[in-house]
Amino acid sequence: MATITREQARVAAETADLPLVLTLEEAAAIARRAPGTLKRLVSEGRFPKSAKRGKPLLFWRDAFLIELMRDNDA
Repeated sequence: MATITREQARVAAETADLPLVLTLEEAAAIARRAPGTLKRLVSEGRFPKSAKRGKPLLFWRDAFLIELMRDNDA
């Protein structure tokens, strides 16, 4: 299981010029998953610290990268 620090996530995201808050489509592209799959994973509780549920579904960039790297199934 890969883990990254908050600083590593911030540097990687800023290097890739990602916005601080990600849309569902942006987060899905980063995770290389279909938006529907990512939405399902959120509903299963896979991204509790990074996802802001509701409409629109949004993600905190750095927390999303950290949770994504910690989750082998996502």
